[in-house]
Amino acid sequence: MSFHLTKCSNTYYFRLRIPQDLYSYFPTDEIKKSLRSHSLPAAKILCSSWEDKFQNTLVLLRSGFVNEDGLAKTK
Repeated sequence: MSFHLTKCSNTYYFRLRIPQDLYSYFPTDEIKKSLRSHSLPAAKILCSSWEDKFQNTLVLLRSGFVNEDGLAKTK
């Protein structure tokens, strides 16, 4: 099972802890997003997609290509 995939009741969630060096960009130290799925195979696919999106965002923040203003526009 994916490291960022969790289950609460019958629904799967994507969960990612924000790295400490990027805390200033986020209102919380953790991202938790409902995948709106009760199916493990579907949740794995959705989780992988969200993980890619967030990892790309973290790389852009660290590299300086996106700042706080750019991050607010993508929300």
